[in-house]
Parts: sequence; C-alpha cells; structure tokens
Amino acid sequence: MSNNNQDWLDDDEFDLEEEETQSRSSDDVLKKVRRAERSKDKQLKELQAELEALRKFQRETTISQVLSEKGVNPKVAKFIPADIEMSSDSISNWLTDNGELFGVTSPVKQSAVDVNDIAALRQMDAVTSGAISPDDVNDAFNIMNNAGSAEELLNFLYSQGAE
Repeated sequence: MSNNNQDWLDDDEFDLEEEETQSRSSDDVLKKVRRAERSKDKQLKELQAELEALRKFQRETTISQVLSEKGVNPKVAKFIPADIEMSSDSISNWLTDNGELFGVTSPVKQSAVDVNDIAALRQMDAVTSGAISPDDVNDAFNIMNNAGSAEELLNFLYSQGAE
C-alpha cells in the first residue's frame, strides 16, 4: 500500500512543478503584454503630440496668410478664437465681423467708373443718340447730290426728320 501512496505523492509533485512552470510562463507573457501596451501608449502619445503640433502650425500659417492678404497687422492673430474653423473664408468672415475692434476697416468697394466719368458718359450718350453715323452721312450726301428733282430732295429730307 505504501507504493500506492508514493505514486500519488509523486503525481502531486509533478502537478506542482507543472503549475509553477505554467505560472512562470504566464507571468512572462503577462509582462510582455504589459511592456507592449506601455510601448503602444508611448507611441500613441508621441503621435498625438505630433498631430497637435501640425494642427498648430497649420492654424498659424492659415491665419498669417489671411491677415497678410488683408493687410492686417499679424499681431491680431493671437485674438482669433481657437474654435473658428481654419479656412480662409471663416477667418475672413471673423475679421470682417470683428475687424473694427482692432482698427481694421473693410475696404469700401468702389465702382470701376468714377461718378464724374458717369456724368460725362451720359452727356455723350445724349448728344450721340440722335446723331447720324458717318456712313449714313455719306449715303445722305450721295442721295442729295443724285436727286433728280426738288420733290425727291424734299421727300428725302422729310424722311430724315427735317421740317
């Protein structure tokens, strides 16, 4: 009977050694997983920092371009809120809305033609609206010269508006 007990004890020792081996290997695997997770966390933080730096650079570049296009002092950039979309249109709209706070006035759109020029153009139009073109003058001269009678000449003159 003692042999049976010995076999049973040997089996327990083998099971304990196997459990210790499995425990050590699972601890090693767990350590590797934790190490990999820390590495991924570190990499994620680096990528997030890089993304933030790129966004900041893009914002500064876009704002400085719009301000220089509008002829505005670049120091105004620090007053532009961070929640504004970073497109030139949205920055231009913000500048139009808030520009007077910084002494920036939106340029008044001037017409392509000056007011005095418009008056002169109206005068020229009034003078030339009833005028005869040079081609018509040559035709009228030819008709008058070639009129065979006074009646033909008078009919022509009446057709041209002469009284």
